[in-house]
Amino acid sequence: MARRPEFSTTAVGRQLVADRALASQVEVALAGHRDMRRRVIGVESSHGVVTLELPSGADPEVALAVARGVTGVQNVTLRIAEIPIFSSFPG
Repeated sequence: MARRPEFSTTAVGRQLVADRALASQVEVALAGHRDMRRRVIGVESSHGVVTLELPSGADPEVALAVARGVTGVQNVTLRIAEIPIFSSFPG
């Protein structure tokens, strides 16, 4: 049954797996770095381009260097997550 054409892997499916594998490798590299391991960093990948979503306060230069050091990463883009501060008290 697995050899039937409707169950075969497509180019799109292979690319999705490759993108997720690359994002996972970057996540592991960031988790292994002493300055990044305590940060929650979002990682996405598409065709070798990795996007990092950093919390404010994280050093973007370190995150960029770590991500660029992963084999298969062609480019890295950053998004800085700005968390607004809300007060429950008026005034």
